[in-house]
Amino acid sequence: MKLDQLLRIYRMARESQGRREHDRSYTGKNLSCGDEVTVYVKLDGDTVKDISFEASGCAISTSFTYLMAEKLKGRSVEEILSLGDREFLRLMGLGEISPGRIKCALIPLVTLRHALRR
Repeated sequence: MKLDQLLRIYRMARESQGRREHDRSYTGKNLSCGDEVTVYVKLDGDTVKDISFEASGCAISTSFTYLMAEKLKGRSVEEILSLGDREFLRLMGLGEISPGRIKCALIPLVTLRHALRR
């Protein structure tokens, strides 16, 4: 993902945040950098019907939360919980990322996993 793409997604993410009707939620924090993500999940049986979110932090964590909400709707809880970190990063369109930013990219998935396990 190129920087201009990331920044465009970041702007869209900041405009589309907000809590919608949900069954489960969880707030994840990256204490090393201050990123904070709250995901709200609406279920239809074992299927994720909707994901909404509130995110504050860097462009990577906010953009990836937005992309995750768009790309994982309609999938089963089991499918999401079995999604590996590398598979998630590929699904989000990320090629390479520095080791110092990997937590920023994964905080949305880690937070969603916690919400789904509640």
